[in-house]
Amino acid sequence: MTGTGCTPEGDTLRKLLPGALETGCEKCSESQKALGSKALRYLVKEKPKLWEELMDKFDSEKKYRTKYADKLKELN
Repeated sequence: MTGTGCTPEGDTLRKLLPGALETGCEKCSESQKALGSKALRYLVKEKPKLWEELMDKFDSEKKYRTKYADKLKELN
């Protein structure tokens, strides 16, 4: 979660995530949206502990978990 050891795609996602969460990915390209969906699906299903750690880091106030609750349910 410190940015070390990330793939280039993971590093890009890490940099874009705060803004994407804030705006609903308004400024994301189609390829960024596809990458984000793929990454989220993987994390939620295959790495739930890491997913929770990421959520605690990027959404400590839990406002995005509430905002995107329906979309997250679709991934489960």
